[in-house]
Amino acid sequence: MAVFLGGLMALSAGNLSKNPAHFVPGKIRILYCFEVDEQGGLFKIERSNTAADGIVIEVPVQALKRSVTVSVGLNDGKLYVPSGKTCGIVLVIDVSDEVKRFDRPLKITSKISAEKNMISVVGYTIDDEGRLHTLDTIFNNKSPDVVSFYTFRPVTLTWVQILNN
Repeated sequence: MAVFLGGLMALSAGNLSKNPAHFVPGKIRILYCFEVDEQGGLFKIERSNTAADGIVIEVPVQALKRSVTVSVGLNDGKLYVPSGKTCGIVLVIDVSDEVKRFDRPLKITSKISAEKNMISVVGYTIDDEGRLHTLDTIFNNKSPDVVSFYTFRPVTLTWVQILNN
């Protein structure tokens, strides 16, 4: 397993100043809601008939101090990147009761369709201004069609395949 902590510079240092990566939000469609408490749990998006089917969200034991509702959805806005291949998904993970931080990180795992010339995958959170910020990404070299991301907070996220041109 290789850990890749990339930055926006990985997308293309030469193009970054001219065309910075950004997101223009659209509408959010909630796909799945689940209750979780201090015992954590493993939750998989299924039968949503969207590109998010198969995504797994793992809430570790003691990540939360009380029971909350986690909502998972897709934002249909437009993602602009100067290079690389976007995954076509902007995932939104929201938590009830104004939970702003988890005591242990959530793990979000997805299958990907790896391009032949893919070097790696970079995960990004998207802030309220549409700016992208890198997210800890675990890319499994033994299984190049699976990628995982970690976050300590509710998040809007996406990922981009970095390609060898």
